[in-house]
Formats: sequence, structure tokens, C-alpha cells
Amino acid sequence: MKSVRGILILCLFIVTACASQSQHAADPLVQKLQQGGYVIFFRHAATDHSQQDTDKKNLANCETQRPLTDEGRQQARVIGEGFTALNIPVGNVITSYYCRCIDTARIAFGKATPTLDITSIQDVTPDVKQQRIANLRQMLNTPPAAGANTVLVAHKWMFNDASGYLLEEGEAAIFQPQDSGEALMVKRVKPDEWKGFGKSASGERSGY
Repeated sequence: MKSVRGILILCLFIVTACASQSQHAADPLVQKLQQGGYVIFFRHAATDHSQQDTDKKNLANCETQRPLTDEGRQQARVIGEGFTALNIPVGNVITSYYCRCIDTARIAFGKATPTLDITSIQDVTPDVKQQRIANLRQMLNTPPAAGANTVLVAHKWMFNDASGYLLEEGEAAIFQPQDSGEALMVKRVKPDEWKGFGKSASGERSGY
């Protein structure tokens, strides 16, 4: 009886695992992401808000910036593991110059290309602010290289001004570039939802 029971438990485990994999494979957006062609914007992972950014003229100095917490570093690892488990290809990973954005990208994806184009819009001139918002909108609508997805990692208020949405720390918004010139936001995903994308990702929201 024990051996029969063990066989039944093993069979149940196999069926459950196969069903989970099948659910991922059947998710239309997962399948599309696996083919590439999307731009995925992340707000940097969770940070220590007791630490302020005290030297915004020297962004190479991480000691004067709000850093990732242990939770934030774990969020970034979970994001990277989710992309690997779902076989989502990542091409360019473009970030703000702030260390929390670079660190999020490197932990999750193993690479980061920082640029002033999408660095924070806090404490900059109105002209610089508007230019960076325009830069982000253009990046969200720029098709990635064939067979890949572009990842952007930057900040809350810039994304809010560019899209009209606020993201939590570590949350992502998936965009599909459009010929109209205005990228379509198709889904928002929180850090812990990547591994169970087919089961628990946030509802679809379209447009800016």
C-alpha cells in the first residue's frame, strides 16, 4: 500500500508540474515576450528611505544615495530568476545613473548601461525635465533588436509623467511599440509575480 501511495503522490506531483508549465506556455503574453519585441520598464527595487540622495552632482558615489535594501536585492534576484524560468530574452538593459537603478539591473539581468537620458527628473531644470520625459516616451516606443526585449530601469516620477501611471518599487510595466508613435502598455507586473506570470500577474491596462 505504501508503494502504491508513493506512486500516486509522484504522479500527482508530475501532473501538477506539467500543468504549471503548460499554463506558462499557454499564456499569450508570455509567448509573445519569448519572441521579443517589447520594452519593459522597471522602477528600481525596494530602497532604504531613511537614506537621502545628498550629492546629486556626483552619481558615481553610491554612498551618498538611497540604496537597495536586502528586500530590494532579493526582488531583483526574483525578477531575474523569473525571466530565466520563462525563457524571456533580454537585449539592451538601459538605466538611470543612480546606483539603485544600476544595481537592480545588474542583479536581475547581469548588465546595465546607464544614461542621463532617463536619469531622475528631480532637481533639474524644466528643460532637462521635459527632455528626459520625452526621451523615456521615445524609448518605450523604440522596437528592440529582433528576438529580444529591451529593459529600462529608472524612477517613479519620470515614469508617472511619461505614462500617467505610478509604479511601486520593483514593479514593471510592459510596453509594445506602436507605429502610431505612442507605445501601448499591456501589463503591469510586481516583482514576485514573474515566477508565476501565467497565474498571478496584474490585469492588463492599455494605453498611456
